[in-house]
Amino acid sequence: MGFGGKCVDLARRAQEDTELTTHVIQTRGRNKDEDIKHFPEIAEAGGGKCVDLEEDEALITEIIGLTLGGAFEEEFREFFRVYLSLCR
Repeated sequence: MGFGGKCVDLARRAQEDTELTTHVIQTRGRNKDEDIKHFPEIAEAGGGKCVDLEEDEALITEIIGLTLGGAFEEEFREFFRVYLSLCR
């Protein structure tokens, strides 16, 4: 709490100085209607994406999608959908 502006500045400087991309993974806390205020701003400043995870199973798929730039995102979603259905 209270460091959102500093994180936005750091993400912006990292993007400008080193071309480092900052992605943010946001989940819901106890108050499911309240997003963390600065997460979308941090991702935007860092040239990245703010991923909102509504389901825990999406974490692996989202990380792979961010890492590969979305090239195989749909294939991995299908793979993990089948994987999870078989493992439960």
